[in-house]
Amino acid sequence: MDAIEDDRRHFSLSSVVELCGLEKAPKYNGKRGVIVSLDVRDGRVAVLIPDTGKIVQALRKNLQMIRALIPSGVLDEEHASQVWDDLYVGDCYSAALLCQSPEQPPAWLEPLLAYGDSLTIVNCATELTSGDINLDIADIPHDSQIEAKWITSISGPTLVHCVQGRSRSVTVAVAILTTIFLQQDHSDALAQAWLTVTRRRPQASPNLGFRLALLKAFALPSDYNRLAKLLGISIGVKLDHHISLLSLTSPARNFALALREHLLQPDTPFVQHGEEDHV
Repeated sequence: MDAIEDDRRHFSLSSVVELCGLEKAPKYNGKRGVIVSLDVRDGRVAVLIPDTGKIVQALRKNLQMIRALIPSGVLDEEHASQVWDDLYVGDCYSAALLCQSPEQPPAWLEPLLAYGDSLTIVNCATELTSGDINLDIADIPHDSQIEAKWITSISGPTLVHCVQGRSRSVTVAVAILTTIFLQQDHSDALAQAWLTVTRRRPQASPNLGFRLALLKAFALPSDYNRLAKLLGISIGVKLDHHISLLSLTSPARNFALALREHLLQPDTPFVQHGEEDHV
């Protein structure tokens, strides 16, 4: 068995591949993308084409594992964005490239590569299992709520990603920053966090369910209308209940306080309040 056939037998989620030998959709031949699902139908693999946003289902025989440099036309797109200090938001392609460690990385990837092994990759997508931490969040437009584990999972240099880097990962980043700003006694924490992330990640577009969840979790009832408008939520949307920051578990609040102190005094070790050393 040659090397190419051996590669084809070991595809995994977030592998960077090139489509080849497609007869029914030849326009995708030569396109490179990221595997986002395995065995979706009849043994086919789902491949996300980053430069088009299309997902192509192909047989393994039509995939070539890529180890060489990705074409510059794809790399030049900003698949990951720095939204706050050591916190980055990206898509699954950015996570895949980090695993590939290209010899000539694009500008947006270089800061992430510089962290080396200290960088934590947090995968938000329930359909992916490629992160150091997997939050298992479904991208649905309803029944969403902010969970404390989204906040406590982040420590040190971190890339938070989902499939497209637009909805789930952005929501998690906004929740993290809102908690930090609340601990810093900012009077308009959610608004500041939302504007910070969306301005630094222009393609950010959390679905309605996530935007409502952010509003319910962090907004006072008196601010609903103003913040709903900021988040692009119709005033006519009924909010059934209010979830305050107090609903977050103690570890989440401890994390926010510890991170705040670490940001204000970078030379101090990152230790969460209330934790004990076990020896």
